[in-house]
Amino acid sequence: MSQVPPDLAKVFAHIDENIDQHVVNLQEWIQQPSISNSGEGIPESAEMVKGFFDELGCQQTQVYDVGITEYGTPGNPVVYGEWIVDPARPTLLVYGHYDVQPPDPLDLWESPPFEPTERDGRLYARGASDDKGNLFVPIMAVEALASLHGAPPVN
Repeated sequence: MSQVPPDLAKVFAHIDENIDQHVVNLQEWIQQPSISNSGEGIPESAEMVKGFFDELGCQQTQVYDVGITEYGTPGNPVVYGEWIVDPARPTLLVYGHYDVQPPDPLDLWESPPFEPTERDGRLYARGASDDKGNLFVPIMAVEALASLHGAPPVN
């Protein structure tokens, strides 16, 4: 850490100071099923993502209903959040998905798929790493930057 620039060291410290709450927020999100092929919990999970954007302070957030797909099934809503810091600054696009694959076969799980369990310092549950956990990381990085600097350094 001695070679990390001071501003970045502050970001790392902020993340470390708030990691417990971030883990709780991720665990609550993981507990919300969002099974892609059945649609179970998809609208609720989309609203949770919008809530993360609202908590960040995004000026615009919305869940877009994409309607019926070409296969005749409902499409998963698109969640949009926008934080314009300065139109002259670069824009960062974070793209990910909040739906998960079905948890079947259930008998292969060591713990229930939607009950986050920590083992050996790792979190296990459906969506912990694909893709709720991976989508949560940049959201929390923006939160750290905004908490320390009032806004992220990019749009």
